Amino acid sequence: MNIEICHTCKGEGEIRTDVVYHNSEYVWNKCTTCNGTGRVLTRSYKLIIPFGADKTEYYKADSSIIQIIRNIEKQ
Repeated sequence: MNIEICHTCKGEGEIRTDVVYHNSEYVWNKCTTCNGTGRVLTRSYKLIIPFGADKTEYYKADSSIIQIIRNIEKQ
C-alpha cells in the first residue's frame, strides 16, 4: 500500500464549505475521505486477461472486486 495526499482536501484534513450564498462565509469541516489526516492509503489492482480468451469469467471477477471496493468505501 502507498500513502498519498488526500485528493478531496488536498492534504489539509478539512473541507471548506460555503454556508451563505453571495456573502463568502465558510465553515471548515473534517474531511470524511481521510478522516481529517490529510493522507490516504492506496492500492492498485491489475487484472490480466490472456488475449483471445473468453472474457466472461474475468469480467465477473472484475465486477465482484469493484463492487466489494465500492461497499467498503461507503462505510
